[in-house]
Amino acid sequence: MHQLQKLLQGPISEHIISNIDYKALLYKIMSLIAQVLSKRENMIFEDKLIVENTLSLMVGCILHKNELLNDFYGFKGIDDPEQFVLSGLLYCPHERIREEFKSSFSCLARKLTHISGVKTTPLAFLLKLLSSKFSIISDYPCKQFFELFCEIIDLHFIVDKISDSKTNVFNPELLLSQIIDKIKTYNKASQSLLQGSFGLGPSASAPVTTHDPLEESEGA
Repeated sequence: MHQLQKLLQGPISEHIISNIDYKALLYKIMSLIAQVLSKRENMIFEDKLIVENTLSLMVGCILHKNELLNDFYGFKGIDDPEQFVLSGLLYCPHERIREEFKSSFSCLARKLTHISGVKTTPLAFLLKLLSSKFSIISDYPCKQFFELFCEIIDLHFIVDKISDSKTNVFNPELLLSQIIDKIKTYNKASQSLLQGSFGLGPSASAPVTTHDPLEESEGA
Protein backbone atom coordinates (compact mmCIF):
# COMPACT_ATOMS: atom_id res chain seq x y z
CA MET A 1 0.00 0.00 0.00
CA HIS A 2 2.83 2.39 0.91
CA GLN A 3 4.60 1.66 -2.40
CA LEU A 4 1.39 2.34 -4.31
CA GLN A 5 1.04 5.75 -2.60
CA LYS A 6 4.63 6.62 -3.53
CA LEU A 7 4.02 5.64 -7.16
CA LEU A 8 0.88 7.77 -7.35
CA GLN A 9 2.85 10.81 -6.22
CA GLY A 10 5.22 10.60 -9.17
CA PRO A 11 5.07 10.49 -12.99
CA ILE A 12 2.65 7.56 -12.99
CA SER A 13 0.07 9.69 -11.21
CA GLU A 14 0.48 12.48 -13.78
CA HIS A 15 0.15 9.95 -16.61
CA ILE A 16 -3.04 8.47 -15.13
CA ILE A 17 -4.60 11.90 -14.56
CA SER A 18 -3.73 13.11 -18.05
CA ASN A 19 -5.43 10.08 -19.62
CA ILE A 20 -8.71 10.30 -17.72
CA ASP A 21 -11.81 10.90 -19.82
CA TYR A 22 -13.28 13.51 -17.51
CA LYS A 23 -16.51 13.94 -19.43
CA ALA A 24 -17.24 10.21 -19.28
CA LEU A 25 -16.27 10.16 -15.59
CA LEU A 26 -18.56 13.10 -14.84
CA TYR A 27 -21.52 11.43 -16.54
CA LYS A 28 -20.87 8.16 -14.70
CA ILE A 29 -20.77 10.03 -11.38
CA MET A 30 -23.98 11.97 -12.08
CA SER A 31 -25.78 8.86 -13.34
CA LEU A 32 -24.78 6.93 -10.22
CA ILE A 33 -25.89 9.71 -7.88
CA ALA A 34 -29.20 10.13 -9.74
CA GLN A 35 -29.80 6.39 -9.55
CA VAL A 36 -29.20 6.34 -5.79
CA LEU A 37 -31.37 9.42 -5.20
CA SER A 38 -34.25 7.78 -7.06
CA LYS A 39 -34.52 5.30 -4.16
CA ARG A 40 -35.75 8.10 -1.87
CA GLU A 41 -36.92 6.50 1.43
CA ASN A 42 -35.43 3.11 0.47
CA MET A 43 -31.81 4.26 0.70
CA ILE A 44 -29.47 2.33 2.94
CA PHE A 45 -26.38 3.63 4.76
CA GLU A 46 -24.04 2.57 1.94
CA ASP A 47 -26.12 4.57 -0.56
CA LYS A 48 -25.55 7.73 1.46
CA LEU A 49 -21.81 7.09 1.53
CA ILE A 50 -21.81 6.63 -2.25
CA VAL A 51 -23.52 9.99 -2.75
CA GLU A 52 -21.15 11.77 -0.37
CA ASN A 53 -17.99 10.39 -1.96
CA THR A 54 -19.08 10.74 -5.58
CA LEU A 55 -20.26 14.33 -5.01
CA SER A 56 -16.82 15.19 -3.68
CA LEU A 57 -15.27 13.57 -6.76
CA MET A 58 -17.62 15.49 -9.06
CA VAL A 59 -16.73 18.82 -7.46
CA GLY A 60 -13.02 17.96 -7.65
CA CYS A 61 -13.27 17.15 -11.36
CA ILE A 62 -15.09 20.41 -12.15
CA LEU A 63 -12.63 22.48 -10.13
CA HIS A 64 -9.76 20.74 -11.94
CA LYS A 65 -11.31 21.21 -15.38
CA ASN A 66 -13.77 24.11 -15.37
CA GLU A 67 -14.98 23.35 -18.91
CA LEU A 68 -16.73 20.29 -17.47
CA LEU A 69 -19.46 22.69 -16.37
CA ASN A 70 -20.72 22.69 -19.96
CA ASP A 71 -20.99 18.91 -19.76
CA PHE A 72 -22.75 19.19 -16.41
CA TYR A 73 -25.32 21.58 -17.92
CA GLY A 74 -25.78 19.21 -20.84
CA PHE A 75 -26.35 16.11 -18.70
CA LYS A 76 -29.31 14.03 -19.93
CA GLY A 77 -29.31 10.95 -17.75
CA ILE A 78 -32.06 9.93 -15.36
CA ASP A 79 -32.47 13.64 -14.55
CA ASP A 80 -31.51 16.86 -16.27
CA PRO A 81 -29.02 19.05 -14.31
CA GLU A 82 -31.81 21.08 -12.68
CA GLN A 83 -33.63 17.99 -11.42
CA PHE A 84 -30.28 16.49 -10.41
CA VAL A 85 -29.65 19.41 -8.03
CA LEU A 86 -33.21 19.54 -6.70
CA SER A 87 -33.33 15.77 -6.15
CA GLY A 88 -30.45 16.01 -3.69
CA LEU A 89 -30.94 19.49 -2.25
CA LEU A 90 -34.72 19.60 -1.78
CA TYR A 91 -36.58 16.39 -2.66
CA CYS A 92 -34.31 13.97 -0.79
CA PRO A 93 -35.75 12.95 2.62
CA HIS A 94 -32.28 12.41 4.12
CA GLU A 95 -30.76 15.47 5.80
CA ARG A 96 -27.18 14.23 5.47
CA ILE A 97 -27.45 14.09 1.67
CA ARG A 98 -29.15 17.50 1.49
CA GLU A 99 -26.25 18.93 3.50
CA GLU A 100 -23.74 17.36 1.11
CA PHE A 101 -25.50 18.87 -1.89
CA LYS A 102 -25.61 22.27 -0.20
CA SER A 103 -21.89 22.17 0.62
CA SER A 104 -20.89 20.87 -2.82
CA PHE A 105 -22.77 23.46 -4.86
CA SER A 106 -21.87 26.23 -2.44
CA CYS A 107 -18.23 25.37 -3.10
CA LEU A 108 -18.69 25.53 -6.88
CA ALA A 109 -20.60 28.82 -6.68
CA ARG A 110 -17.95 30.48 -4.50
CA LYS A 111 -14.85 29.20 -6.31
CA LEU A 112 -16.00 29.66 -9.92
CA THR A 113 -17.50 33.15 -9.95
CA HIS A 114 -15.37 34.38 -12.86
CA ILE A 115 -14.68 31.78 -15.54
CA SER A 116 -14.67 31.93 -19.32
CA GLY A 117 -15.62 29.39 -21.94
CA VAL A 118 -18.66 28.03 -20.10
CA LYS A 119 -22.37 28.44 -20.71
CA THR A 120 -22.96 30.08 -17.34
CA THR A 121 -21.36 30.21 -13.91
CA PRO A 122 -22.52 27.86 -11.13
CA LEU A 123 -23.68 30.97 -9.25
CA ALA A 124 -25.96 32.11 -12.07
CA PHE A 125 -27.21 28.56 -12.70
CA LEU A 126 -28.10 28.01 -9.05
CA LEU A 127 -29.64 31.44 -8.55
CA LYS A 128 -31.91 31.02 -11.55
CA LEU A 129 -32.88 27.48 -10.53
CA LEU A 130 -33.52 28.11 -6.85
CA SER A 131 -35.41 31.36 -7.39
CA SER A 132 -37.71 29.60 -9.86
CA LYS A 133 -38.50 26.86 -7.32
CA PHE A 134 -38.90 29.00 -4.22
CA SER A 135 -42.69 28.76 -4.40
CA ILE A 136 -42.64 24.98 -3.73
CA ILE A 137 -40.13 24.72 -0.90
CA SER A 138 -42.74 24.52 1.87
CA ASP A 139 -43.77 21.13 0.48
CA TYR A 140 -40.35 19.65 1.35
CA PRO A 141 -37.69 19.78 4.08
CA CYS A 142 -36.14 23.03 2.86
CA LYS A 143 -33.52 24.12 5.42
CA GLN A 144 -30.55 23.37 3.16
CA PHE A 145 -32.27 24.82 0.08
CA PHE A 146 -33.02 28.05 1.94
CA GLU A 147 -29.53 28.34 3.43
CA LEU A 148 -27.88 27.86 0.03
CA PHE A 149 -30.33 30.28 -1.57
CA CYS A 150 -29.52 33.02 0.97
CA GLU A 151 -25.80 32.39 0.52
CA ILE A 152 -25.84 32.68 -3.26
CA ILE A 153 -28.07 35.77 -3.21
CA ASP A 154 -25.47 37.48 -1.02
CA LEU A 155 -22.70 36.24 -3.28
CA HIS A 156 -24.58 37.40 -6.38
CA PHE A 157 -24.77 41.01 -5.17
CA ILE A 158 -21.12 40.96 -4.05
CA VAL A 159 -20.01 39.69 -7.47
CA ASP A 160 -22.27 42.17 -9.26
CA LYS A 161 -20.85 45.03 -7.23
CA ILE A 162 -17.26 44.34 -8.26
CA SER A 163 -18.08 43.23 -11.81
CA ASP A 164 -18.03 45.47 -14.89
CA SER A 165 -21.10 43.78 -16.35
CA LYS A 166 -24.31 43.41 -14.34
CA THR A 167 -26.32 40.21 -14.58
CA ASN A 168 -30.08 39.85 -14.55
CA VAL A 169 -30.44 36.27 -13.40
CA PHE A 170 -33.61 36.57 -11.33
CA ASN A 171 -36.46 38.98 -10.65
CA PRO A 172 -36.06 40.45 -7.12
CA GLU A 173 -39.61 41.85 -7.08
CA LEU A 174 -41.13 38.50 -8.00
CA LEU A 175 -38.99 36.75 -5.41
CA LEU A 176 -40.02 39.23 -2.72
CA SER A 177 -43.67 38.66 -3.62
CA GLN A 178 -43.19 34.89 -3.29
CA ILE A 179 -41.49 35.32 0.08
CA ILE A 180 -44.37 37.47 1.36
CA ASP A 181 -46.88 34.88 0.13
CA LYS A 182 -44.96 32.13 1.93
CA ILE A 183 -44.92 34.13 5.16
CA LYS A 184 -48.68 34.71 4.90
CA THR A 185 -49.29 31.01 4.22
CA TYR A 186 -47.07 30.05 7.16
CA ASN A 187 -48.87 32.46 9.50
CA LYS A 188 -52.28 31.11 8.48
CA ALA A 189 -51.12 27.52 8.93
CA SER A 190 -49.64 28.34 12.35
CA GLN A 191 -52.84 30.04 13.46
CA SER A 192 -54.95 27.08 12.32
CA LEU A 193 -52.63 24.66 14.12
CA LEU A 194 -52.81 26.73 17.28
CA GLN A 195 -56.59 26.86 17.18
CA GLY A 196 -56.77 23.12 16.58
CA SER A 197 -54.38 22.35 19.45
CA PHE A 198 -56.37 24.33 21.99
CA GLY A 199 -59.80 23.49 20.62
CA LEU A 200 -60.40 27.05 19.51
CA GLY A 201 -63.02 27.56 16.85
CA PRO A 202 -64.24 30.63 15.00
CA SER A 203 -65.82 31.89 18.22
CA ALA A 204 -62.43 32.05 19.91
CA SER A 205 -62.04 35.65 18.87
CA ALA A 206 -65.37 36.69 20.49
CA PRO A 207 -65.12 38.99 23.52
CA VAL A 208 -64.98 37.20 26.86
CA THR A 209 -67.24 38.45 29.65
CA THR A 210 -65.65 38.64 33.10
CA HIS A 211 -66.98 39.67 36.51
CA ASP A 212 -65.07 42.33 38.38
CA PRO A 213 -65.64 41.94 42.16
CA LEU A 214 -64.93 45.63 42.67
CA GLU A 215 -67.80 46.62 40.39
CA GLU A 216 -70.12 44.22 42.20
CA SER A 217 -69.23 45.66 45.62
CA GLU A 218 -69.79 49.24 44.40
CA GLY A 219 -73.22 48.30 43.07
CA ALA A 220 -74.12 46.86 46.41
